[in-house]
Formats: sequence, structure tokens, C-alpha cells
Amino acid sequence: MNYGKSAFARGLHWQYAILLALAIYLFFTSFANSATVRFSEIQALNGVLPQKTEHYEIESKVDIAPPYYRFEVITSHGPYEVQSIKNLLKVCHEIRVMEEYGKTDEGNQTWKGAKDTFKDIGSGAKMLVKDPNAARKAIGRSLSKTARSIGRFFRKSTKKTEERKSSEGRNRDIGAGGSLYAKTARQFANRLQLDVYSDNPYAKTLITEVAEDQGAGKAVVGVASFMLVPVPGIRTVTRGSLTSDAIDAETEILITDNTPEELRYQLRKKFSAANSRSLTSAFDTFLANANFNPRQTAYLTAYLRVFKSLDQRKEAIGQLGAITTETDADFITSQYEMLTALHLKKSKLKQLVPIGSIIGGLTEDRVLIVPTPFDTASPNDYLTGLVEDIKNAAAKIKAKESRLYLIGAGTGEINGVKIVGNILHDPELSK
Repeated sequence: MNYGKSAFARGLHWQYAILLALAIYLFFTSFANSATVRFSEIQALNGVLPQKTEHYEIESKVDIAPPYYRFEVITSHGPYEVQSIKNLLKVCHEIRVMEEYGKTDEGNQTWKGAKDTFKDIGSGAKMLVKDPNAARKAIGRSLSKTARSIGRFFRKSTKKTEERKSSEGRNRDIGAGGSLYAKTARQFANRLQLDVYSDNPYAKTLITEVAEDQGAGKAVVGVASFMLVPVPGIRTVTRGSLTSDAIDAETEILITDNTPEELRYQLRKKFSAANSRSLTSAFDTFLANANFNPRQTAYLTAYLRVFKSLDQRKEAIGQLGAITTETDADFITSQYEMLTALHLKKSKLKQLVPIGSIIGGLTEDRVLIVPTPFDTASPNDYLTGLVEDIKNAAAKIKAKESRLYLIGAGTGEINGVKIVGNILHDPELSK
């Protein structure tokens, strides 16, 4: 009897121990997730974006949700909650354009008409960007899983526009202006250097209001001459660009002058004329991928042109066709922009290196570089898994070194992978 009672007591003891350990884990996880940093302490934004201007104010306390920061932005037309430095730069540019346009004679009238809609948006602008937890899952995919996805996507036929649905059930072909005023919306957005396919609900509302006014015969005079005056300390990131020369005039004309279907037709026509049938087949699968919006598709095509002579280009195109979420699509598009800038201005590449759902490049001196839009290299399981994937890829291609680039600050090494932070402040990339 005593033995049985002792065993029961020991059972209770272990149950309590497990519950206590779980409580401690949840407490520290909650603490880690609620970690904050002061805006003034974010080195990547020094000299790039002020905390407060006449158009917006960013809350001084910034939440850390590794690998990103989460910012709260207050404006006269409504609040924003924005995740990541990259998206903050784009949103603040959009805010500035909208507020300045609202001061013009034409913009003032449209602004009045949009105010009621802005009020209805309210919390709709909260979490403007995808949850970072989704990104963690996306980046951590194994190479074998992606290889299976590539095979599956290669067998899928091109969908019609009305059937295109992203992983979130959206048709990313539909930008501001909807289908009725899409052409006018694209033209207006181009003149103001806005992204007609932006996820910013306020920007989409303003562009749509203008397009509808024009469609109804209300003249919008003087918009063609509208431009922002450069301000010291504010990095201009039109249409979400990160690097100084990321905007390509020819690509912008294609985006502005064509519907999404026409755009894909033009892109395929140009690509097939300069590439083999097997490469064009892989490219067709990429064009059919509904997780990319038309702007991303057009610019990725432009980046692939820059990398025309690189090894593993077909595999990289196949990887784009296999992307299975909007989060992955947004992430890899940012990577390609940074990788292109690094290739042209800093580290000449000889090979593209698909790694799961992310892209890297092997330099001519055999260094594997992996640029990311990450804000922080704070330790977490997600980053640990990514570093392991980079190490494995580096070993496979016999790279002598591997580097992970960040938008945010970061130095040192993680498990043998060198961390290179503050990419926005690299003088070679900002020339």
C-alpha cells in the first residue's frame, strides 16, 4: 500500500513539474514576443527615415517580432500597423504622397470624397503586412519539399485571370480602380510614383477615387507635374523599392500600359524570344503563379534578364513557379531586388542558388550570399533553421564562405554563417 501511494504521489509530482515547466516556457515566450526597442535605437533607419514629419508620426516604442520590427504609424487620415523596415519605408512614402497630393487643388476635392471611406478603413490598415509566423514556416521548408512542389507546379496549366487565387484566396491581379477603372488607376499611380497593386488600403482608396472621378468626366488637371521635393534624411523608396536604382523605366511602362493578362503576354513574348523552349516552359509556370502580383512578376522578369548568363537559372525560375504563399512571393521578390543590386555594384555572381523557398547567389570568388529583408538577427528557431539550410547549400556548392544580409543591424556569425547588417547604409549600393 505504501508503495502504491508513493507511486501515485510521484505521478502527481511529475504532472506538477510538467505544468510548472510549461508555465515558465509560456511566460518567457510571452516576454520575448513582447520585447521592444526605441525607434531611435534602430540603426538601419538613421538618416533614412525620421520618426516624425508633418505627414506622420511613428510611435517611439517598437515591438520586436523576430525577424521583424512592428511599427505603429499615426497620420491625419488614419492609423497603420506596419511590419518590417522595408514595408515601413514604402508606407511612409505612400503617406507622404497622399498627404501632399491632398494639398493640391485637384487632390483636395478627391481627398474630401475619400474621407468617409478612410474612416471606414479604420483597423483595416492594422497588420498591413503578413504575420511573421507565416514567414517562419515559409522559409523553413526543406529542399526536398520544394523540389516536389516544383514538379507539381510544372504540370499545372496557366489559369485564366478570373480563376487566379493566391494562397490567401485573393486575386492579386486586382489593383486600385478594380476592373472598371483599372487603366486610369494605373496611369494615375504611375504619375504619382505609387504602386497600383499596393496592399495599403488608404492608397488604394485614393487611387480608386481619382480613377472614378476621371471615369465620370471630372478633370484632374496638373497631376502629370506633381512631384515630391527631396528632403534630407528621408530615403525615397517609390513603389516599395529598396535600392537607389531599383525602378526600371521600361518595366514601369509595361505595368502602366497593360492589363495583368496583357502584361504576362508581353513578358512571355520577350522572354521566349531570347530563351530556349525548356526555359520558357519553366517561365510559363512562374507566370501562372497567382501568389505574385503583376508588379512582382514584371520586376522578377527584369531581374532574371540581368542574371541571364548565370548558372542554375532554370532551377531558379522553377523555384519561382513553385512558390506556394503570398508571404514567400513577397519575400523572394525583395531578395531578388537586393541580389541584383549586389551583383551589379558589389559582388559579381556566377550562379543562382535556390535554397528551399529563398534565393541566394554564388559570387565569382565562391562566397554564398543570401540577402534578406530581415530587421534583426535575434536568435530564434526560425533563424537557426534558415542558417542550417544556408550552411548545407554552401557545402553542396563548395562555397568557401556564406553571408546572410539584413536590412537591420547585425554582425558576427551564427553557426558559421557571417551576418552582414545595415544593407541600406552600404555606400556601394546607394551610389
